Amino acid sequence: MATIASFAPFPIRDEKPGMYPGIFELRAATKTKPEFLEVHEASTNYYLQDGKALRVPVLEKQLAESVVRDFVDGLYGVSPDACPAIFVVDGKLNDEVISNALEKQERWMQFLVKDADDSFAKTGTHRGITKLHHMAAAYLNLQPENHQWLKVESRSSNILCEACGTNLKSTVVVCYQCGFVVNSEKYKTLQFAKEKK
Repeated sequence: MATIASFAPFPIRDEKPGMYPGIFELRAATKTKPEFLEVHEASTNYYLQDGKALRVPVLEKQLAESVVRDFVDGLYGVSPDACPAIFVVDGKLNDEVISNALEKQERWMQFLVKDADDSFAKTGTHRGITKLHHMAAAYLNLQPENHQWLKVESRSSNILCEACGTNLKSTVVVCYQCGFVVNSEKYKTLQFAKEKK
């Protein structure tokens, strides 16, 4: 048996099609309460030329390392020194191993926050901000005052175009979708360039 330990603040799910068992899951963990998954020997089929299948065992440690590697490598922004604290326990789980894993996770979370800060500074929109960025901000206990992208865009101040039903910001004067004047008072104050004849 091999054991996977996770201190990651999100659930983990990895599927290995063609392998039995083929689904590996861990719940979200905390810095002080890890989640563990025992990985037992599995098997996969190797198909021969004559159409017959040969059941091939997969060793526990090899499988556990594959689950961790496949999941972590699929995440944005990971590197050998900055990644989530998910690893195969080699022997006893000691304080040094845990501390090292948490330090790498902290660096990865900081990278994600800097990435979100840079993206928002360049675009001024939330389009490049993902759930992963928000998870990192929550993990690091960041406040919206210091990171503009953490401020939630208010949808309550939006209005609907009476003509076509398009969702518009409350500051819009003319619907961009159909051309309907949604704020006639403000429209009257606007000055437009005159057409050349």
